[in-house]
Amino acid sequence: MRLLVGTLLCLVLAGCRDSAEDDVVGARCTQATDCRFMCEMPSNQFPDGFCTVHCTDDTQCPHGTVCMTPAGGVCLFPCGNDVDCGFLGEGWLCQDKDRASGGHRLVCIGS
Repeated sequence: MRLLVGTLLCLVLAGCRDSAEDDVVGARCTQATDCRFMCEMPSNQFPDGFCTVHCTDDTQCPHGTVCMTPAGGVCLFPCGNDVDCGFLGEGWLCQDKDRASGGHRLVCIGS
């Protein structure tokens, strides 16, 4: 019974999906229809494309992401080092960037 309840809770709260495969933030994309909100097309900053959300501050970003200035304000994954960005694939690095609401933060972004 506990296993069933735990499984249902996971499905309801988190969707049991890996962040790298999330069509809100993190999935690879080549066109807007690949994402729930928007696709940052493949570029140096977004290797293989990147599903994300437009934002002006952290409150507009899904849990576990922060609002950063690249591309006019998009939600990105925070990190501590390059290894933390490995789940996104090749070309993603942990870099110090400007936050949309001021200050700086280490986030996963291309070179």
